[in-house]
Amino acid sequence: MIHKTCVVVVGVLAALVATGAAHQMMWGSCSTNPFTPFPDFNPQRFNGSWYVIKKLVTSSRCMITTFDLQENSTSFKVQELRTPIIVDVTPYKATVTNEGTLKMDRTTPAKMKLDWSGNILDEVINTVYTVVDTDYDTYAVDLECQSWGIFKRVSATILSRTKELPADKIKELESDLTKYKIDLSRLNTIDQGNCFDPSQVDYNFKIDHNGLSMMGLLGDENLEDIKTLEEAKEYLNITSRP
Repeated sequence: MIHKTCVVVVGVLAALVATGAAHQMMWGSCSTNPFTPFPDFNPQRFNGSWYVIKKLVTSSRCMITTFDLQENSTSFKVQELRTPIIVDVTPYKATVTNEGTLKMDRTTPAKMKLDWSGNILDEVINTVYTVVDTDYDTYAVDLECQSWGIFKRVSATILSRTKELPADKIKELESDLTKYKIDLSRLNTIDQGNCFDPSQVDYNFKIDHNGLSMMGLLGDENLEDIKTLEEAKEYLNITSRP
């Protein structure tokens, strides 16, 4: 029988996946209303870690997005690290890591195809990731778009190289987002205070092609062989602090 601690862990993991959505539904398709890519985009200068200052519809905090430019200079490995608010009501420190790939358009590198590892929707739905504004050293703004028939799912993010941006700059960037019909009332401020070092967490939930297997838990016969907490953590691809 699985230890009750595992029940908490699985419950937290389910909540983490549920809080991952950060989109706004809109009419139309991504192809008929494209975002304007930042001109003369320089991948080398964009490379590295960015703090998430604002993001559509999310309750997570301490969000950091890291772009790792690959040797071919035409793609990034992207990692999004966040602390879900659910950990505030559990005895554990936990983070969620989403990992994926950004493949740049040959003629417009600021426009990229985003594939989150393990996301089955990526097999049938394309996600277009566009950097629409940046100075590389201080701020950046990105928009994501997924076409769903006559609808599209849009996400917007304001990034910063530091944990804070001046209020007037945030207001300016928000104003620029209105031309893309982003609902600013749904653009949440990400709390970057009281964040703990990822190396000191009790659990790191890695949402990739292994970690996302929890979505099929009820139909997975392998669950019948799980008898201990350690086996459960291994099944869920959970890394615990030593």
